[in-house]
Amino acid sequence: MKKIILFSLSLAGLAMFALPQSAKAFELQEVWRIKGGVQYQDGKILRFNNGHDIDIKALDLSTTEKIEWKVTLDGQDQTVNFLAQEVDRSNIGEEGRYLNFYVPYGYRGDIKVEAKSGNEVKDLVH
Repeated sequence: MKKIILFSLSLAGLAMFALPQSAKAFELQEVWRIKGGVQYQDGKILRFNNGHDIDIKALDLSTTEKIEWKVTLDGQDQTVNFLAQEVDRSNIGEEGRYLNFYVPYGYRGDIKVEAKSGNEVKDLVH
Protein backbone atom coordinates (compact mmCIF):
# COMPACT_ATOMS: atom_id res chain seq x y z
CA MET A 1 0.00 0.00 0.00
CA LYS A 2 2.84 2.39 0.87
CA LYS A 3 4.43 1.74 -2.52
CA ILE A 4 1.22 2.68 -4.34
CA ILE A 5 0.90 5.91 -2.35
CA LEU A 6 4.56 6.83 -2.93
CA PHE A 7 4.22 6.02 -6.62
CA SER A 8 1.07 8.20 -6.87
CA LEU A 9 2.79 11.08 -5.12
CA SER A 10 5.80 10.74 -7.41
CA LEU A 11 3.58 10.87 -10.49
CA ALA A 12 1.76 13.92 -9.15
CA GLY A 13 5.09 15.66 -8.48
CA LEU A 14 6.36 14.89 -11.96
CA ALA A 15 3.14 16.14 -13.52
CA MET A 16 3.53 19.47 -11.71
CA PHE A 17 6.98 19.97 -13.22
CA ALA A 18 6.25 18.55 -16.66
CA LEU A 19 2.98 20.33 -17.42
CA PRO A 20 3.07 24.08 -18.02
CA GLN A 21 1.53 26.11 -15.27
CA SER A 22 -1.36 28.41 -16.04
CA ALA A 23 -0.66 32.10 -15.60
CA LYS A 24 -0.72 33.48 -12.10
CA ALA A 25 -3.43 35.93 -11.13
CA PHE A 26 -2.54 39.51 -11.93
CA GLU A 27 -4.17 42.92 -11.90
CA LEU A 28 -3.92 46.05 -14.04
CA GLN A 29 -3.39 49.57 -12.72
CA GLU A 30 -3.42 52.93 -14.52
CA VAL A 31 -0.46 55.29 -14.15
CA TRP A 32 -0.94 58.84 -15.44
CA ARG A 33 1.88 61.33 -15.88
CA ILE A 34 -0.56 64.27 -15.96
CA LYS A 35 -3.50 63.68 -13.61
CA GLY A 36 -5.14 67.02 -14.45
CA GLY A 37 -6.45 65.62 -17.73
CA VAL A 38 -8.48 62.87 -16.03
CA GLN A 39 -12.00 63.16 -14.58
CA TYR A 40 -13.30 60.38 -12.32
CA GLN A 41 -16.83 59.44 -11.32
CA ASP A 42 -17.59 56.68 -8.82
CA GLY A 43 -13.97 55.53 -8.90
CA LYS A 44 -13.93 55.04 -12.68
CA ILE A 45 -12.62 57.25 -15.43
CA LEU A 46 -15.43 59.42 -16.73
CA ARG A 47 -13.39 61.35 -19.29
CA PHE A 48 -9.81 62.22 -20.05
CA ASN A 49 -8.29 64.82 -22.28
CA ASN A 50 -6.64 63.00 -25.13
CA GLY A 51 -3.14 63.80 -26.20
CA HIS A 52 -1.70 62.19 -23.07
CA ASP A 53 0.59 59.21 -22.49
CA ILE A 54 -0.96 56.44 -20.42
CA ASP A 55 0.81 53.57 -18.68
CA ILE A 56 -1.03 50.43 -17.64
CA LYS A 57 0.90 48.44 -15.04
CA ALA A 58 0.65 44.65 -14.77
CA LEU A 59 0.80 43.86 -11.05
CA ASP A 60 1.82 40.51 -9.52
CA LEU A 61 3.18 39.06 -12.75
CA SER A 62 6.77 37.93 -13.18
CA THR A 63 8.95 39.44 -15.88
CA THR A 64 9.16 36.08 -17.63
CA GLU A 65 5.38 35.68 -18.08
CA LYS A 66 4.24 36.57 -21.59
CA ILE A 67 1.56 39.25 -21.90
CA GLU A 68 -0.48 39.89 -25.03
CA TRP A 69 -1.67 43.52 -24.96
CA LYS A 70 -4.51 45.00 -27.00
CA VAL A 71 -5.89 48.56 -27.02
CA THR A 72 -9.30 49.19 -28.61
CA LEU A 73 -11.39 52.29 -29.19
CA ASP A 74 -15.13 51.61 -29.53
CA GLY A 75 -14.31 47.98 -30.34
CA GLN A 76 -11.76 48.77 -33.08
CA ASP A 77 -8.15 47.64 -32.53
CA GLN A 78 -5.97 50.74 -32.07
CA THR A 79 -2.85 49.07 -30.65
CA VAL A 80 -0.72 50.23 -33.60
CA ASN A 81 -2.38 53.65 -34.03
CA PHE A 82 -1.87 54.49 -30.35
CA LEU A 83 1.80 53.40 -30.53
CA ALA A 84 1.28 50.85 -27.75
CA GLN A 85 4.38 49.07 -26.52
CA GLU A 86 5.43 47.18 -23.42
CA VAL A 87 8.08 49.00 -21.39
CA ASP A 88 9.93 48.27 -18.15
CA ARG A 89 9.74 51.81 -16.76
CA SER A 90 6.72 54.11 -16.49
CA ASN A 91 6.59 57.72 -17.64
CA ILE A 92 7.15 58.80 -14.05
CA GLY A 93 10.22 56.58 -13.65
CA GLU A 94 8.81 53.61 -11.71
CA GLU A 95 10.13 50.18 -12.68
CA GLY A 96 7.77 47.33 -13.54
CA ARG A 97 5.84 45.89 -16.49
CA TYR A 98 3.83 48.53 -18.30
CA LEU A 99 1.94 49.01 -21.51
CA ASN A 100 2.57 52.58 -22.65
CA PHE A 101 0.34 54.16 -25.25
CA TYR A 102 -0.60 57.60 -26.50
CA VAL A 103 -4.13 58.74 -27.28
CA PRO A 104 -3.85 61.30 -30.11
CA TYR A 105 -5.97 64.44 -30.18
CA GLY A 106 -9.33 63.96 -31.83
CA TYR A 107 -10.02 60.43 -30.61
CA ARG A 108 -13.23 60.05 -28.62
CA GLY A 109 -15.00 56.98 -27.30
CA ASP A 110 -14.54 54.04 -24.97
CA ILE A 111 -10.94 52.90 -24.68
CA LYS A 112 -10.38 49.34 -23.52
CA VAL A 113 -7.00 47.86 -22.61
CA GLU A 114 -6.82 44.08 -22.54
CA ALA A 115 -3.95 42.02 -21.14
CA LYS A 116 -3.82 38.27 -21.64
CA SER A 117 -1.36 36.01 -19.85
CA GLY A 118 -1.90 32.29 -20.22
CA ASN A 119 -5.60 31.61 -19.71
CA GLU A 120 -6.25 34.76 -17.71
CA VAL A 121 -7.55 37.95 -19.33
CA LYS A 122 -7.82 41.30 -17.54
CA ASP A 123 -9.16 44.52 -18.97
CA LEU A 124 -9.63 48.17 -18.12
CA VAL A 125 -12.36 50.19 -19.81
CA HIS A 126 -12.11 53.98 -19.94
